[in-house]
Amino acid sequence: WKNGTAKVNITGGKYTDFNPANNAAEGAGTNFVADGYQAAETAAGVWEVVPEGAHYVANAEQLKDALTQDEEFIIVELSNDVTYDVAAWENDAMGGASTKTITINANNNTITINQTNSDWNNIVTVNNAKLVINDAKITNTGYNNGPWNRHDLNFACDVELNNVVSDKAMAFKAGATLNNVTINDPNTSDTYAIWVQPKGQTVT
Repeated sequence: WKNGTAKVNITGGKYTDFNPANNAAEGAGTNFVADGYQAAETAAGVWEVVPEGAHYVANAEQLKDALTQDEEFIIVELSNDVTYDVAAWENDAMGGASTKTITINANNNTITINQTNSDWNNIVTVNNAKLVINDAKITNTGYNNGPWNRHDLNFACDVELNNVVSDKAMAFKAGATLNNVTINDPNTSDTYAIWVQPKGQTVT
């Protein structure tokens, strides 16, 4: 075995007391992280390899900052439960003018949508950029006074949900794809699990 001879391309995983982008055993600065990926220190002495350019998010402030960048592809990696504020109509839209896709890898953490207005709160993106949420629990808080004027979780953008559990009903104003999604809304007095506003879109 000889220093400088190891060939490793790491594309994921968490590493305790080892930074794969700076492997001292092979010489200071030796990088085992594959092209297109980066090592982010997610806790003291713990590094996680995530896609390059990803925003590693641990709180609401970091999430708001990440989701309002003007990037073509926004990638968010959650390390904790987080809250995200939404408002009425097109206000507080995620992304920027050049954003095409926003991907939130929740890593089985909870995303709480905090509805800040009294009516018509929307989860919305700039120019209807696609929103993808993976491996998440989702819920809401704030204003919530009935399904007719404001649905519990109202997606006004093209959305894809993968491995998601929600304790609130969901409404879709644009295209939607749901893969392995569970809706456990305890409110059975005047609500439906899924609402679709007919605009010619496809909900799968």
